[in-house]
Amino acid sequence: MSDGYGNSRVVHFNARGEFVAAWGERGVEPGQFHTPHMITRDADGRLYVSDRENDRIQIFKKDGTYIQQFVFDAETQGSGSTWGIAFSPLDANQDYFVMTDGTNNYVEVVRRKDGQVVGTF
Repeated sequence: MSDGYGNSRVVHFNARGEFVAAWGERGVEPGQFHTPHMITRDADGRLYVSDRENDRIQIFKKDGTYIQQFVFDAETQGSGSTWGIAFSPLDANQDYFVMTDGTNNYVEVVRRKDGQVVGTF
């Protein structure tokens, strides 16, 4: 779960609701967050965290190890550009994900392997 408004971190609980781990702190460096808002997981178990006000999606292994990040519309002010992320069940290989931008009011289709935006509506 994201604990974005109070602690700028990601918290992992097991299926029984027991605490497993937490990582992150307020900041702009990899593994730090301003407002972690939405988390989703790909078929390979990697976690995608929308770090809204830092205008990026950070990708982690399920143990919290940082892998990489994709930055979107870095000039966006206010509530940031990366509000949510989702994988489509129609894309069995998960080659793409969609990212919602609630400040600029659009949805972007993003190629997962390199973070390239391939469509906007």
